[in-house]
Formats: sequence, structure tokens, C-alpha cells
Amino acid sequence: MPDELLTKLKHFFVVDYKIKKEIYDMAPPQYTDINSLVKYTNEFFKSLKYITTELEHITLDLFNKPEYYKAVKSLSNKIKMKFITCKLDIDSLSKFYKENITNMTKPFIDQVQENCIGYTGYRFPPVSEATTINELLHVLHAAIVNNDLLLRKIPEIAHRGSLPDIMVDKNGPISLRGEQSQIFIDLFNNIPTDLFIGITDMVCISEDQMIMMIRDRGHALTIEVNIEGNKARIEYFIPNITNMEMVKQVPGLISINDNKVGIPHALNCATGALEVDVNNLNNTLYDLISKVPTDMDIIREQNGR
Repeated sequence: MPDELLTKLKHFFVVDYKIKKEIYDMAPPQYTDINSLVKYTNEFFKSLKYITTELEHITLDLFNKPEYYKAVKSLSNKIKMKFITCKLDIDSLSKFYKENITNMTKPFIDQVQENCIGYTGYRFPPVSEATTINELLHVLHAAIVNNDLLLRKIPEIAHRGSLPDIMVDKNGPISLRGEQSQIFIDLFNNIPTDLFIGITDMVCISEDQMIMMIRDRGHALTIEVNIEGNKARIEYFIPNITNMEMVKQVPGLISINDNKVGIPHALNCATGALEVDVNNLNNTLYDLISKVPTDMDIIREQNGR
């Protein structure tokens, strides 16, 4: 019998992709004649109802916190009411689309990155601070993939090691959960024993998708791997930069927020993504992990080494 939580997680990731596509397809058209605009707004509202309904269900399924559901429902109703009263002209519709569907501000992204971090106990993600559909989807995604307490509720299918004696084995305990996937089982079995990592949780959402959370690399390095054909896309989030020069060498680096490097509890993170052949996934991933700094690398940076 399939694990209920895993089924709900699978649903979320399917819906996550569909909503992103819906958002793209909802972009205002170039035409301005009244009949075309009426048709567009009818389709737009159908998409909006689908998106908001799914986000409300996901919030109930995966968080079971009334305050989150209330915040999501409130924003859903607010956006739908704004759309109903929006003027039927291309400028007004374009403004609505930007301000209520696609916008995502840096302060909000910063709040999400500061609160959605693994291995820190439960921090409240800023669901109630979201003001657009894109922001709401972003915070729910981050609150799921960076939540070790949630992911660990999925039954284990394999386990390696215990708290390490670093003179013998530099790996912490590594667990593999979720679907059976030969690609990710192979990745799990071949993690080098000399790769310094703390507690590591791998969750296979499907044969082609895996979330990996690694303690003691950037505090709680989170990696999401998606397989499509013979390609693997790797996306990662480093919540705490302990050594800037090392982070700059991590492959696929996209953005760095380095306002307060080295100060505990300050926002100080990086994100990245890269695509590789599936045959190179293991070595690429192990190399990426090895380049993410640990807490010990704070001392090396302060000493100029």
C-alpha cells in the first residue's frame, strides 16, 4: 500500500509543475478586441480557480495548520475578488497579472530563505506574507523541500552508518526513503565514505525525482534532482555561507546573498542549478557537495586560508 504522505508529496510536485505552466499560459494576450478579451478573462478565471483550489488542498494535506490554510484561503479570495472587479482592458489586465500572479519581491524571498532551513527545528514559513500566487507557490515549495521533520515521516527503504567517528568514516547516518529508484539507490550506495557530511536524508518522490538534505554542508544543503530522459537537472540551496571563496567555486552558482557573511542567524545564502548527463550524475553531485563549505571553513576564511 503506498505511503499516504509520499502520495501527497507526489501530488504536490505534479501540481507545482502544472501551476507554473498555468501561470505562464495566463500571461495577457497582445490582442485588444472585446470578444477576445472576454474569452481570455473566462479562461484566466478558470485557471485562477484551479490554482487556488490546489494550493488550499496542498496546505491542508502537507501542513495541517489552520493558520496556514486561513492565510492561503484569504489570499485566494482576495486575488479572485480583485480579478472580478478588474477593468476589461489590456493595461488593467496586464497590471493585475503582474501584481497578483507573477511578482515576487526580494524581501519576501529573503524571508523564505531565512525561515525555510532544514535541521533547525520547525520555523514558521512566511505563508501569511505572500501577496501573489507566485510567492505562495514559492513559500510552500521551500517549506516542503527544506523540512526534514516532514520528509522523515516517509518510511526508510535503506540506511547507512551512524554518527561518524571522523577518524574512520566521515559520513553521518544516511537514509533513503520513498520510491524505489535504481538511479537514486545507486547514488545512495556510492556516496564516498571520505565525503564529509553530517546527517543526510534522501527522499525519492518518484523514479525520476529526489530531494536530498545534508547537514553540516552550508548548515543544511538542500538538493533537488529531476531526471528527464538522459539528463539530470540539479537545483540546490545553501542556507548558510561559511566561506565565500569556496561558495564561488560551487558549480552552477546562480545567486548569492552575502550581506552578513559569517554572522550567526543572519541571512546569508546561495542558490544554483546545473544540468548533466545522467551517467555523470553521481560524480557531479559528490563534487558539488564537497565544494559547499562546512562550519570549519569559517576559521579558514578568517585566517585567510
